[in-house]
Amino acid sequence: MHSPYYVPASADAPARIYYAGRAARRREGAGSSYAIGVLEEHQGRWVRRAAPILTGRAHRPRVLEPRVLRHGDRYIMWFLAAPHEVAPDEQPDYELRSSTSANGMSGWTTPEVFALSAEGFFDVAPVRTGETWAMVLARGTNLHGTSPYPPKGALTVFVSGTRACRGWSSLTLERPRRFRKPPVPAPFFLSATALRFSDADAPWPG
Repeated sequence: MHSPYYVPASADAPARIYYAGRAARRREGAGSSYAIGVLEEHQGRWVRRAAPILTGRAHRPRVLEPRVLRHGDRYIMWFLAAPHEVAPDEQPDYELRSSTSANGMSGWTTPEVFALSAEGFFDVAPVRTGETWAMVLARGTNLHGTSPYPPKGALTVFVSGTRACRGWSSLTLERPRRFRKPPVPAPFFLSATALRFSDADAPWPG
């Protein structure tokens, strides 16, 4: 079982774990293949569906990294499609695709390309933020130390925290002397910033 993804139970469907499993004897390189399967929880036990629910197509028979969400009356799946698992000294050929299904088990629509191979993305992480969704896309890891290899790119993390400044009472006394409005009453002040790690492939120190 590879890249499991949990989907909570709903009024008309049990809890599920979508995963990718090897569909050929070869683990990597030409001839290796993966398909997407599912486990369902029934009476406290996880039961595996015998047949895959999604397989690759044409020159991209390998599908991995299922990410499944239920939105309205449809299930949406994002997944990775590739010719085969990357072997040593090979360059990755990843393509992210998406498909939908009414029951999350069968009747998946013809996959649509979500991210092209040239973009190099390997996986997605959708997150619900109120009434909308946010998604983080990730590039694949250089498992075999192949060189050269496409860079992962920069990592940007947005953070907020307590701003290091004087308290409200001190600012209230000072600002009018500078002909400025007093600050809004608050026990503390927050600020936001972005941390950018431009060399994501650099080794950890030590």
